[in-house]
Amino acid sequence: MIETHYADKIGHAFDEDPVKKKRLLSALLAYNRDDWGACLKKLHTLTQQATTKEEKQVTKFFTAVCLQDMGLVPAALQFYHEILEETPSYAPALSNLSVIYFELEEYPKAITYAEQALDYNRDNPSAYHNLASACFFTYDLEKAKNYVTEALALRPDLPEATSLLAMIDAIKGDEEAAQSSLRRAVALGQDEEDIQGAIERMREKYAQYAAAEYRPAQ
Repeated sequence: MIETHYADKIGHAFDEDPVKKKRLLSALLAYNRDDWGACLKKLHTLTQQATTKEEKQVTKFFTAVCLQDMGLVPAALQFYHEILEETPSYAPALSNLSVIYFELEEYPKAITYAEQALDYNRDNPSAYHNLASACFFTYDLEKAKNYVTEALALRPDLPEATSLLAMIDAIKGDEEAAQSSLRRAVALGQDEEDIQGAIERMREKYAQYAAAEYRPAQ
């Protein structure tokens, strides 16, 4: 099950060595249990034992993911950038970098990395969602809606994208569509009060942005 869940990121790493492959899957099981110490220890050993570029890429990627979840963002960034120095087309690292820069509110960087992720993998719903989110927070509703629609076309059950679509439609004034997306987001496990609160906050921000944009020059 764990191998299937992460298949797109594991690829063929350690396929020729069942013992190391088992250790990798054990590290990922530890990660899923939030046992980050055990996960990092196993991944560190595997990184030293890796003999191919793909094997090093996979162990470094999951090390970065673990560090990112631990809140050790500078360390995670270092690993992601190391991966991209060797493999600039590794879409999972590009996509995760866009998430980090979005959370840091460095939206232009978030957009850049999400666009690069899509350049190498047009079937990545997370990259479309990352782009949609960054555009939403830079007040480009049309692009945000286009990208989130692409994300949901690829993965209709992506909860975060469904919530974002509800927010976009609410701010655009399409209440019927907003309520439909809101119901779907809640059915997918999202918190209705959180979404409604986010809608109100972003309505205020969009109103302030519009007022500043159209303020007559003095």
